[in-house]
Amino acid sequence: MKMIHSLALSLIFTIAASADTEFPRKSFVMADFEKAKAAATAENKPLALIYTDKVTTCGLCQGAAAEFIDAVKSKTVVVYLDSETSKTWWSKVSDPVQKALKVGKFIPKVVVTDATGEKVTASLTYEAYKKDEREAIRGLKKALKAE
Repeated sequence: MKMIHSLALSLIFTIAASADTEFPRKSFVMADFEKAKAAATAENKPLALIYTDKVTTCGLCQGAAAEFIDAVKSKTVVVYLDSETSKTWWSKVSDPVQKALKVGKFIPKVVVTDATGEKVTASLTYEAYKKDEREAIRGLKKALKAE
C-alpha cells in the first residue's frame, strides 16, 4: 500500500512540476515557417528559432528557454521548433540551421538567422548558457544589435 501511495504522490508532483514555456503572442510554429519568413521580411527582422519543449518537467530547461525567448522576442520574429516533432520539420530548415542545432546535447537552443532562414547570424546552446548565463545572454543580445 505504501508503494502505491508513493507512486501516486510521485505522479502528482511530476504533473504539478511541469511548466509551460510561454512564447510571445506573435510567435510562429514550424508548420507556419513560410509565414514567419514573410513576417520577418515585412518587419525587417531576423528569425529566432527556439528549439525546445513547450511543456517540460525540467525547471532548468524551462528557465533557460524563457531567458532565450526574452532575449530575442523584441528584435526578432520567434519560431518555436518542437523537439518532440523534429523529424517532421527538420528538412524544412537550411543546412546552416541544422548544423547549428546539432551543437550541444541538451535543449533549449536558439538559432538566429536572416529573414530568409538561410544565414545563421547567432546561436546559443544550453551548455553555453549553463557555463555562464549572464555572458551567454549578453553575447546573444550583442549579436542581435550588430544586425
